[in-house]
Amino acid sequence: MWRDKKSVLKKLFSNVTINSMKIQNVTEYYSENATPNEGTFTYSVGYSVKNHRKETTVGIWLYSTLGGDIILLQEASDCGKKTPDYIWNGKAWEVEKYFFCKGG
Repeated sequence: MWRDKKSVLKKLFSNVTINSMKIQNVTEYYSENATPNEGTFTYSVGYSVKNHRKETTVGIWLYSTLGGDIILLQEASDCGKKTPDYIWNGKAWEVEKYFFCKGG
């Protein structure tokens, strides 16, 4: 099953350039030691799945596809203080989204 997911990921995340910034496919790097559905998946105190659907969906996908230890984080209560969306295998990560507009 992982082999099927791996081939789909390769097709989706090919090397592209956006706004002169090269985006590199790192699927191979992360999939070499993938252990799907292994590790821990936890939420920090006060985390609201309802208010963080996008981040929760990405966290679940990471866990089921690549595995590892994932902690979904509640944002800081201090005004202006930045908090990553989650910790994955000891590193902070932020979920970003991209918008594409058609010219008219």
